[in-house]
Amino acid sequence: MDHLFLTYNKSGFVITSTGIPDSTGKMSVGARDMLITAISRMSKSSDAFHYVDFELNAGQVDTVQHLSSLMLNSGQMKIDAPQVYIRGSISQVDQAIQSGKEGFGLTTGYLDFGAQKDRMTSQVTLELHLGNFMTRTLISGIDANNTITIVRSGQGLDAGAKISKAGLNFSVSSDTSEGSGQAVRTLVELGVIELMGKWTQVPYWTCLEIERTNPMAMKQLRDWYDGMSEKEQIQFVQAGLIGSGHYQGKSDGMQSEALRSAISRYQADRGLVPTGRISFEVYESMMAGNMQFSALPASAPPKPPQITPTPIAVNLLGDKREYSVGDAALLSLSLSRSGFAYCYYKDADGTVVQIYPNRFQPDKLVQAGRSLSIPDSSVPGNFSIRLTRKGAKEDFACLASDIDIGTLLPPKLRVQELTPIDAKNLDDVVKMVQGVVPQGTLGSGRYTVNVR
Repeated sequence: MDHLFLTYNKSGFVITSTGIPDSTGKMSVGARDMLITAISRMSKSSDAFHYVDFELNAGQVDTVQHLSSLMLNSGQMKIDAPQVYIRGSISQVDQAIQSGKEGFGLTTGYLDFGAQKDRMTSQVTLELHLGNFMTRTLISGIDANNTITIVRSGQGLDAGAKISKAGLNFSVSSDTSEGSGQAVRTLVELGVIELMGKWTQVPYWTCLEIERTNPMAMKQLRDWYDGMSEKEQIQFVQAGLIGSGHYQGKSDGMQSEALRSAISRYQADRGLVPTGRISFEVYESMMAGNMQFSALPASAPPKPPQITPTPIAVNLLGDKREYSVGDAALLSLSLSRSGFAYCYYKDADGTVVQIYPNRFQPDKLVQAGRSLSIPDSSVPGNFSIRLTRKGAKEDFACLASDIDIGTLLPPKLRVQELTPIDAKNLDDVVKMVQGVVPQGTLGSGRYTVNVR
């Protein structure tokens, strides 16, 4: 693949991925790290792909979700916006789908002798998809669904992989100590070759020793050719003819008599009918000819879009809007996307305290779509918020950001939780926090209760 990217001048793409989990819970392998290794190896000389390696609380928060919501071009972070991302999982593990024993025995009047070999067959399926990073939509037709068959025996382990679209088998072997990990690595490498080959439109099947006449390969070429504009078709052919020495013009996408003559010479040299016209046959011949497209414009990544930061939507509710004297208030906090939250309370006397995070609920990270109770009554010894003054109004506020603002808070707010803060009201607290985080990135939610 690295050689193909060099040949077709594909370089400078930015990519990332979500985790690649085992959805079945039957295997424990680092599939995401295997994927990163595969991308790195296919970019060694061509510099085809730059992998954005960013995780917030590794293993807890989805990389793509946070990168797409983060202020990538703020003063805090300088991260190139990926064009695409990979997502997928080990979707199927069928263990012992076929098992058996092979052996023989020999009995004589003096000696009994026997031998036996256990044999078990399992299958592992890996599914990968490519998505548009900026729109968070999967790209139709760019996916990989491959299955590897693992045969274990008393003598060791053999494995074979199959790409169903090509109808071909690829063999890989390993010893028993490597187990199923090597099988998953093979699936990851096959899947990455297929995804990256489809997206960059290079004949990736040549890496898998699939013949150019294979129906899958021919259909893929036809789809790529039909999807090109007329100018793109002309530029491609011009670049190929320059690389083969048949054309001395520019790869400008413009028709000319010199280009038609060059096409005719190329067609005659390749055993095609010399019509002088661009056609699928010319395109297919160039894709299969191991030509150097020296004049093909480099596939430089588009200029990273300007990302306008959007604050996390904070939904803060109470178990009821009006309370009686002596009631305990219970809040429910949820965020539109995962982020770090800080919550504050102003009582009837005007005292402001931080109620979250606290010693009973120290985890500042709130997962998207999950409701968090403050205080959490399921924690033994937790505090409670008792409403004691009749006719009073008491206020709550929760602030959320993609980054942990704890170390950025001004000294007035860096006090122990549940102890008074030097602030007049919750508006004062919100203004102090807004002053230390990038503009437009802080989400907030407010809730007021009445005491009857």
